[in-house]
Amino acid sequence: MGGAVELNIASEPTGPEAPVQNDRPAHIPEKFWDAETKSIRTEALLQSYGELEKKVGAPKEAAQAQESAAPEGEKTEAEAAQDDADDKAAKAAVEAAGIDMADLQARFDKEGKLSDDDYTKLEKAGFDKGTVDDFIEYRRSKADGYVAAAHAAAGGAEELAKMTQWAAQGYDAAKIQVFNDAVNSGDKNRAEQAIKALKADYVKAKGSPAKLLNVANNGPVTGDVYTSLQQMLADQAKPEYRADPAFREAVKQKLARSNI
Repeated sequence: MGGAVELNIASEPTGPEAPVQNDRPAHIPEKFWDAETKSIRTEALLQSYGELEKKVGAPKEAAQAQESAAPEGEKTEAEAAQDDADDKAAKAAVEAAGIDMADLQARFDKEGKLSDDDYTKLEKAGFDKGTVDDFIEYRRSKADGYVAAAHAAAGGAEELAKMTQWAAQGYDAAKIQVFNDAVNSGDKNRAEQAIKALKADYVKAKGSPAKLLNVANNGPVTGDVYTSLQQMLADQAKPEYRADPAFREAVKQKLARSNI
């Protein structure tokens, strides 16, 4: 006969050995969950998601060059790998909840708000209204900063329009494709370099009238930048951000100078 088969009825452990219940949704990695308040660590999640978007948008060669240029001892390979894993975990958390943030952002931009049904679905997935609004505003501000940086590199929106109109006739198809790939890459530095190169070609062909000068040279630049996502969100939470167009523009310009 074979060995005896023991049948056990499993029971939930109690006492000190019982697992801690923290109510963390399955799709939210532990790093982004505050067990004490039972809420998502919004800033950490947004920062990691944003970092992953930046990595995806940047060309591989640029990313490798940046890594090789980093000061020795700044980050070990293990730490860099952990950061990358955290960024991917943030993206997975959003996707696992069945949320298309790009679609939500598009509707938010068009209508200025999300529907109650949207918020209900998101809340059931573990994302409260504040988290969702912060995330959408973060993505929109990044896009605004990207455009502002492009305009600044050209000397203003009007000058950029003139340059691209000229390039449509002055560049061959291959050069146009290279430029378009750069400005649509999502990599702010790459886009700025492409626009500066276009500006140099334009000035060489058309001359450099006074109004072509970069508007940033007309006065002192404050030089202040955001060094963290929390600083940007703090400005966006101020009443004047919604009430004062000049304040919103200042935030946009500051974001364009920042690297967060």
